[in-house]
Amino acid sequence: MQARIARRPGLVAALALACACGSGRTAPTGPATQTVTSVTVAGDATGPRFQCVATAHFSDGSGRDVTNESTWESSMPSIATVSAQGLVSVVAAGTVDIRATFRQTTGSFRFAANPPAHTLSGVVRDSSNGRSVAGALVQIVDGANDGRRSTTDGDGFFSIDNLLPATLTLRVSHERYQTTDTAVAFDADTRVEIDVRPSTPTIVITAQGVDTKVLTVWVGAQVTFVNADGQVHRMFSDPHPVHTDCPPLNEVGFLSPGAARTTGPLVLARTCGFHDHGEPDNATLKGVIIIR
Repeated sequence: MQARIARRPGLVAALALACACGSGRTAPTGPATQTVTSVTVAGDATGPRFQCVATAHFSDGSGRDVTNESTWESSMPSIATVSAQGLVSVVAAGTVDIRATFRQTTGSFRFAANPPAHTLSGVVRDSSNGRSVAGALVQIVDGANDGRRSTTDGDGFFSIDNLLPATLTLRVSHERYQTTDTAVAFDADTRVEIDVRPSTPTIVITAQGVDTKVLTVWVGAQVTFVNADGQVHRMFSDPHPVHTDCPPLNEVGFLSPGAARTTGPLVLARTCGFHDHGEPDNATLKGVIIIR
């Protein structure tokens, strides 16, 4: 009599799994990580700013844009700089390499920088009266154009030629004015207007009268009167003859030829009239100072 053997589904499955595990076969895995074989860098170096593109090439023959995944550097930042996104800015003439590194592989782009030269010009004016300031030194104090300078002419005009595109600090200095720094960014011929504040606001008396009929100053300022005429002048506050309207002006008083005297502090916001006590009806020797 033959014995029957019952088939148990669970047992059969377990035996099958055991056989599979002991067969020595390895379960399939995903594709291996691609190896970077090279990085190329390209750019259109025809202007003062341009974008570089980095392309990685892989062992399977493929390639892709890795511009935003690369580390960027310039071999000569004094000639051209490069941002973290590969944007190149030319600051001087010369030959430079722009490099991009991706997964320890570096590519480079070499070009000869020859940025266009531009002119920075403008006018310097007195902030208190709007008059042009002659003889002011205008100079660039930083960046690729550091040290370039000009002096304003009789109309307050200056011009500095053959400048590289840049962001720079323009400094204006004059013995009678506070030194003023102005930030200027340009990549083309540019004209600027710069107002400078007098160290001490000044009114000059000449043979033709006072050179400034209306002078605007800040609260607390003092005004210097300079006698450039060949005769004595006596400058006082209105009204004549009591001079009571603006007492600080009376500190000027008697001015011999070539002399200079300064008012007291003008501490009230108001308008003060002045005149020459010796010629109270001479309109050329009258004026007003606006304090605000």
